[in-house]
Amino acid sequence: MSAAYVNVIFEYLTEKGFDCNELAAEANVQRDDPLSRVSRSTFAELFFEAVRLTQNKHLGLHLGERVQPRHYGVISYIALSAPTLRGAIEKSLRYQALVDSVNRVELAEVDGYPALVWEKTVTPDLWQLAELDVVSWVSCARWGIGPAFNPFRVDLCHGLPSNTEEYNRVFGCPLRFNAPRYALLFEEDLLSLPMGQPNPALQELMESHARRLMIQTTDDASQLERIRTLISQRLTDGEPTLESIAGSLELGPRTLQRKLADAGLTLSKLVDEVRMELAKRYLHDPEFQISEAAFLLGFSEQSSLQRAFKRWTGTTPAKWRNSHM
Repeated sequence: MSAAYVNVIFEYLTEKGFDCNELAAEANVQRDDPLSRVSRSTFAELFFEAVRLTQNKHLGLHLGERVQPRHYGVISYIALSAPTLRGAIEKSLRYQALVDSVNRVELAEVDGYPALVWEKTVTPDLWQLAELDVVSWVSCARWGIGPAFNPFRVDLCHGLPSNTEEYNRVFGCPLRFNAPRYALLFEEDLLSLPMGQPNPALQELMESHARRLMIQTTDDASQLERIRTLISQRLTDGEPTLESIAGSLELGPRTLQRKLADAGLTLSKLVDEVRMELAKRYLHDPEFQISEAAFLLGFSEQSSLQRAFKRWTGTTPAKWRNSHM
């Protein structure tokens, strides 16, 4: 992910009175370099630390509202200089890897309406991060065609909350919970609305710059994040195999094995790392039972998670949870 996008977390925490210098240093985030990259797992850790510090259960919604064109870098110039909202969306999707190389979003049709649809890569603990992504797109659309813009409908994968008032305020449209995928639905005529400052010459110049940046973006780092995402998706079925991951990446198993070796990794080691990261996220959420976490992490028994967690951290899941709540 781009450091410019990650900065929205630090800006929010600073506004709330927290000193973010140490937090950024620990995460090795170069805040002043908008072209630097941050792994999706680091971004998630920063996000949930912000949730812990602020105790804001709607942090995803509120950060998404704060997203401005500068957080998207060159993509925002390309999008804002497009002639219509549809053109802005299509151009943004073309270069989305400059901001986030893991989450995949596409323009498709849902229930007969054009829609932005998120590839289903969000594990149950990351629903707040998914909300941040979805609201970010709404915020950028409002920057382009005016603050009165609202989607036709928003689909969210998580369950219906006890109070939807904040969702209604942020989105201003009907909501569908327990949906199969995250999606923003638009009325067709909305996509034809003109952008505020269409500028073909500027768009051409910025696209040329974006194409160079796309080439410079480290393919190996992006692919490693993609592998981590695939692992997290498949853990409920047990430990993923080299063949299954390689097939999803359209690579041969030996090619994938070589790429991992070049990064000093094996698939088994990467699975272990992903499990540890996810285990900590699940344990941060008091709604998750340890037995449920064991299932989601692909362990056949809770005792297997207990042994693995003690190997990772030197303590049990219950003790770790008590010391981090």
